[in-house]
Amino acid sequence: MFYQLSMLRFHPVIDTRYYNSWHELDGVEMYSHGKGSGTEALVNMMANKHGITYSKMIYLPGSGVRARAMINGRIHATVVDTERKNKLLSMPDSPFKALPIPPINASDEALYAHEAFLRSHQNELTILTAELLNVWQTMIREPEFVLEQRNKYALLPDLEESQIRRYMQEMVAEKPSQLTAVTVMHLTPTWHFTAPAALSPNRNSSS
Repeated sequence: MFYQLSMLRFHPVIDTRYYNSWHELDGVEMYSHGKGSGTEALVNMMANKHGITYSKMIYLPGSGVRARAMINGRIHATVVDTERKNKLLSMPDSPFKALPIPPINASDEALYAHEAFLRSHQNELTILTAELLNVWQTMIREPEFVLEQRNKYALLPDLEESQIRRYMQEMVAEKPSQLTAVTVMHLTPTWHFTAPAALSPNRNSSS
């Protein structure tokens, strides 16, 4: 891996009419996106951390689907993306609550290449990673940049500007880790670039 595109940003959410903490989820059903998904890994990690066991892991693809199921009272504990978390928590007299989780640096979006390819395409990959880093840095420095690009290329037509703006402001406020280059392979030059927290709405809302 020579470039990590994003970090996972999902949020365990519960219905406080039924539960109020991680410990109260012991022996209850948990809903995640799918087997082997980042959402399943997250809630399983938290179960291990708090010494609890779910009665069953049920796969319900799509954060939007799980959020609607929460609103309709069909499920009472799940994990959703930032957009749906905000929607659930901002409802009038919302009974929903996001459970605390530690910083997550994992990602399922990264660029990989064979060592031979890295050696033979150093100039091209240097340009590519520099451009990717420039985009992330611009997004952090100027959150409105995302809206400008969205309007320019007619992206995400189903989202309101206010939704995107709020999402970007929240992600930037998390103070993502500094963009750094570290050595991961014995190449000259060698680099591994880590982008900041998942600032792409497409990524965060996909599962």
